[in-house]
Formats: sequence, structure tokens, C-alpha cells
Amino acid sequence: MTLGRLLGAEIRLDPWLVAGGALAIALGWGPETVIFAAALLLHELGHLAAAAAEEVAVVRVVLHPFGGVAQVEGLEVVERGRLMPVALAGPAASLALAAVAAYALRHGPPAWGAGGRLGLWLDANLALGLVNLVPVLPLDGGQAVRAHLAERFGMAVASHALARAGQGLGVALAAGAALGLALGLRVADVGVFGAFLALAAGREVGSGAYARTVAAARRRAALARGAVLAGRVLVAGPDVPLLTVWRAMAPRAYHEVRVVDGEGRRLGCLDEVALAEAMERLGPRATLADALARPPPRRVVAARWRGISWGHRC
Repeated sequence: MTLGRLLGAEIRLDPWLVAGGALAIALGWGPETVIFAAALLLHELGHLAAAAAEEVAVVRVVLHPFGGVAQVEGLEVVERGRLMPVALAGPAASLALAAVAAYALRHGPPAWGAGGRLGLWLDANLALGLVNLVPVLPLDGGQAVRAHLAERFGMAVASHALARAGQGLGVALAAGAALGLALGLRVADVGVFGAFLALAAGREVGSGAYARTVAAARRRAALARGAVLAGRVLVAGPDVPLLTVWRAMAPRAYHEVRVVDGEGRRLGCLDEVALAEAMERLGPRATLADALARPPPRRVVAARWRGISWGHRC
């Protein structure tokens, strides 16, 4: 469900957030729902303001019960130093709002705390700020850690590891909450948060660059086992960036990239797995000429990509 646009980014509502909000209103928690929704939007406004300042293009933001997940255009090529402040701006905004509310409750007139609304505002912002600092995807803390780890391991590997960590944490929280409920503890909210976190992290695992690259490697392995796959041949000049070629690929087809000069003479060839390896090793801004001139080392850590080695050239 699309809510509208904010600072150039499309704002979408996760169906679970809509269902949860409707249920909360039906149960008589209308004011609490409105307060949390306002805190959530201001949290995302912090992200979007930082993205505009860092010149990072956010295409859309999907709002979940625990916060929003921003989809950054050209994530693979954005400078890592720009991603971290964007990731941390949301929690910073929420914690700043919580600090203002705490000050107002302590020093403001008693009427400000009437009905507990300002206390609810404090709790909502404090929860959004602290929870989103947990270093797993898709939470903001995981986004910040990914920006750091991507420098060493590549965006795909860092994304996959942190999304798996998010899945594991979500499942652990849900299971722990179920045990707590059985023991008579009031931890249902922890279990609901854990379930949402596991679902959202699972989407990150399935949609990231790592998943696309592993799928490409599996297609090559299927060919080695004698499978017959639909294929596509892409032709490009040596100065074309690797990311441009990667985006031109169609899902579920096996690709070969033929590199030709201005007169149509063939300079070399890469299959889709070698292209992905070159993106990880050289960076997505590198060109096809760079990938051909700098082949991967002979000793490859095959376990990094589930036992499938790299470097094949067609």
C-alpha cells in the first residue's frame, strides 16, 4: 500500500503494519497507534534528510512495525562513507525526540503529561531509536555495520551475513517469547517483534545481491551436471562498467558477456559468475576491460560462495 512521497521517496506500508494498526484501533488503542505512526514517520524523515544531505538516492521506504527499510538506488556503487550516516540518522532523530520529551516531562508544566500522551511519545521514540541500533539487517544498526563490512567483504557478502543474523535473532526472540508466555511472563510484544524481524530479514536474504550471485553460480553448476538452460549473449564495449552489464541481465537465464572494441573485434568473454566475482573483487565501477585484464587469483576461497569456484571465462 502506497502512502505517498516524502523528500522524493515513495512511502509504502507493509501489509502487516496496516493489519496491526487496524487491529490496534479496533482494540481501542487508537491514540497509541497514531503516536507510534507519527514517531515512525519522523524516524524515516531523519533517514531521508540525511540521504538528501549525503546525495544518496532513496527510491522508496517500506514501513514495517519496527521501522522502515529504505531501498537505495545503486546501493552497490554508493560510497560506503555516505551510507553509515544515512543509516544512523533515523535512530538519532528518534532518540533526540525522546530526549526532548523526557526533558518536557521533567521540567514542563504538569498538564503536558496529562493522560500519559507525552509519556507514550517518549516510549515510542525511545523504542524506535534503541531497537533500530541492533546490528542486524534490516534494522538501521545492520545497515550501518554493512556499510563498514562492505569495504572488506563486499556488499553482497555483508548483506547476506547480516540478513541471516537478523533472521536468527528474530526466530530466537519469537521462541524465547513463546517460552516466556508459557511461564506466565508478559512478553507477547517481544514475540511479535521477533516474528516481524525474521520475516523482514528473510526478504533481505532473498532479494539481495548475494542471492542473485549464488543463483548465477547454481546455473553454472547445473550446466556442469548436463542441464540445458535458456541463455542470453550480451555484447558491450570494454569501457562499460560491470554494474551496467549486471543490470542488463534477465532473471533465470544464463548469460555470457562478449567484449568487443569499436570495430566489432572480440576482446574477450565473461560468464555471469565471473562478472559477479569481478564486481566483488574490483568494485562495480570497474569496467569490462578491468575484469579481463585482472583475472582472479588461482587460489580462491571456494567456501565463500558455498563451494562453487570462480573465474570461468567463456
